[in-house]
Amino acid sequence: SNVSRQVIEKNTKAHRPSNPKKEGYVFDGWYKDRDYLEPFSFSEKIVEDITLYAKWAPVSNIVTFETNGGTKIEYISVNTGETLEEVAAPVRKGYDFLGWYIDEEFTTKYDFNKAVEESFTLYAKWDAHKYVVSFNSNGGTATDSLEVYHNEKVSKPVDPLRKGYQLEGWYIDKELTIKYDFDSVVENSMILYAKWETAYFTVEFESFGGTLVSTQKVEYGK
Repeated sequence: SNVSRQVIEKNTKAHRPSNPKKEGYVFDGWYKDRDYLEPFSFSEKIVEDITLYAKWAPVSNIVTFETNGGTKIEYISVNTGETLEEVAAPVRKGYDFLGWYIDEEFTTKYDFNKAVEESFTLYAKWDAHKYVVSFNSNGGTATDSLEVYHNEKVSKPVDPLRKGYQLEGWYIDKELTIKYDFDSVVENSMILYAKWETAYFTVEFESFGGTLVSTQKVEYGK
């Protein structure tokens, strides 16, 4: 059956149309190529004109799996009236698998005891790991730990204070050789270590009409 073309703005997502129908076949997804080597995901943003090709499978119900970033699971053919056997859970680094759902919004979990009557797609739901980022201020005032989800950035804390010193930065090792980049994403719990530099102060001289006296930069305590 005919599927209308879509006109969308650049860098937006296409809308998933209703599955087309073809007598004697079941719809098996949209692909970017005629050889069905590269499946299309409706989570992709469109940057240019594109033609999608419908893939068809002989009559029987096709259950496809959208793993949403997890390891790929091949589609399964199930006869009408039979039940779908539970498949091995996909794997995704930094996430826990929460089950298969019949909708992209994850409102209804799939019942594997229910008889299959048509082809459909199951969607994997994930829960991101939560990591603890601790701060060792190395003699400075205490800095509270932060909880960060997998692949998110940790917010740079307010600089701690240490008498006679100024904070140079946070490092990922005790030896203070590798500076932490707060623009990077977190993939595990960690401790960041404060590196300090001796504080210097500027002393200026007001000669009240006398000759100019240069300012001095003096190390703390000297």
